[in-house]
Parts: sequence; C-alpha cells; structure tokens
Amino acid sequence: MSEGFRGKLSAFGSTNTLKVKMKNATNLRDADWGPFSGASDAYVRIRVVDDDDLNRVIQTCKTKVVSSQNPSWDQEFTFANLDHPGAYTIKFNVLDKDMFSSDDPLGETSVDLGTLTAEKGWQDFNDVWIDGYIFKSYLSFSLSTGGGWGNTPHEDDTLYVTVKCANNLRNAEGGWFGGKNDPYCVVSILDAGGSTLAKQQTSIKDEAGQDVEWNEDFVFENLQNPGASRLKLDIYDKDHYNRDDNLGEVVYHLGTLKCHKGPQEFKLGLMKHPGTITFTLDNKGQWGFGKKKGILTPECNLCVVQ
Repeated sequence: MSEGFRGKLSAFGSTNTLKVKMKNATNLRDADWGPFSGASDAYVRIRVVDDDDLNRVIQTCKTKVVSSQNPSWDQEFTFANLDHPGAYTIKFNVLDKDMFSSDDPLGETSVDLGTLTAEKGWQDFNDVWIDGYIFKSYLSFSLSTGGGWGNTPHEDDTLYVTVKCANNLRNAEGGWFGGKNDPYCVVSILDAGGSTLAKQQTSIKDEAGQDVEWNEDFVFENLQNPGASRLKLDIYDKDHYNRDDNLGEVVYHLGTLKCHKGPQEFKLGLMKHPGTITFTLDNKGQWGFGKKKGILTPECNLCVVQ
C-alpha cells in the first residue's frame, strides 16, 4: 500500500476535496511489551473506501510513526478529486510498526462521509473510542469538506422527487384471464443501515400494463444527513385478492447527487426483474457534491489514488 506524497500547491481545481487533520491518540496498548521492548511505534493508516464495497479503496495515506502510547501526529492530509465523496467512508486504523513481523492493530474507527456538512472549517471528532473495554484507547482527528460538498450546516435538508414512468415491466398478470398490471411505486428514504426514514406512494394505475406513466411529485422534508441516505423505489402490481407482486426496485445513493438548482433526471434499470424506471431528484442546490472549488494549502500531504 502506497504512502502519501508531499505536494506544494497553493490551490487546485478539484471540487470534491476532503481534508484530514490527524491529531493524537491516548492510552494505546503497549504492543511491544517485554523486558527489552519500548513503547508502541504508532501510526495511522487512513483510507477512503466505497460505501457499497468497503474493500474497494479509493485513496490512501498514512501518518508518520511516533513511539508513544499517547502519540501526537499533528499532520494534515488531502484526498483530492473524489468522484462522489458523500458515497464514501473514511477508515482509520491505528497500528504498531514492526520491523520483522506484521504490524499490530491498536484500534480502528470510521466515519460515513455522507454525514459531513458543507462548511469551510474543521469538523472535530475528539476522543473517539477505538479499542479496549476496561482500559480504553481514543483517537482525535478533524475533517473538512472545504464547503465544496456535504449536507447543509446547522439545519435539516429537503429532497424533491418526481416519479415519471416505468417501462418494459414484467407481466405479473399471467394467464388467459389475467389482464394487465396495475402498477404503483413506493418511494422510500433509507438510512445507511437500510432502515426506513420516510415513505410515500404513487397512485395505482389500473390496467396500465408493462409501460406506465405517473408524473407524480413528492417532498421529503427534515432530512438529517441526506448524503448518507438512500432513495429506494419499489414497483408493485396491485392485486385485490393476493399479495401485491413485486415488479422491480432500484436503490440510489443520495451521496452521489450533485448540488444543483433544478431537477436531475435518472433512468435506471430495475433490480430483480426486467424494466426501467425514470425519475428526477432536486435538492434546490442546497446540498450534495460539487459546490465550490476546494483549496489545498501549501505543504499539504496529498493522498494516493488506488
């Protein structure tokens, strides 16, 4: 795994930049315990990974090594040119550097970047528990979006959804006397763990068949950390005597939504069954990624793209 390199730039054109300030750790366990061993040689491996595949590393870097159970690093790092920062997670692994064996883990933590706000200052994470239950270890660090992306600071956000149409749906009304699909769409906002935060539903289109138009608008207000949430669209065929048949679904990570005034249209293939669904999303330019160009201060550690 490659280490970050030193950059000497006053500014760059990346709109999606994450800055990390590694501060210190306290009460790390002594992984080098022994009569002729010193304190742990502690460093932090920092990785930005994909929310949907935590093994997929987007960029990585690491701090210097400090021989202490209470190390202070005081280093800043920049993750530049992130495609969809709100759809990523940053992981911190504190390790003990060993010369002749694999490095020992001393603790770890992570932050869903979709929970960060679009403000220029630092967002502090102080004394975050990383290891131990009786003798606990803690890590302190700060993150900054530079105001270029993230949720609206100090207030909840709103998402406007228009469900337009679905096409080439499977025919759930098979048989000689089955008729046509009576489709409707359930529109849900999910948190990162998959729990439903809010739910609404379109009208039922009787006998619409395999191609249906709704053109119906929905408003989801008071969203906390929408960048860490998902939009789920489930299409069903209404059945008056049996359980409604699922005609397909899509899940859209709202951390990939651009900060833009006006509707953004998407046409996505359905999961589980054939067909597509077309919808628009509008955040009114209040949250999302790509707000302003980030600033990279001189002598800042740039991180390596995997």
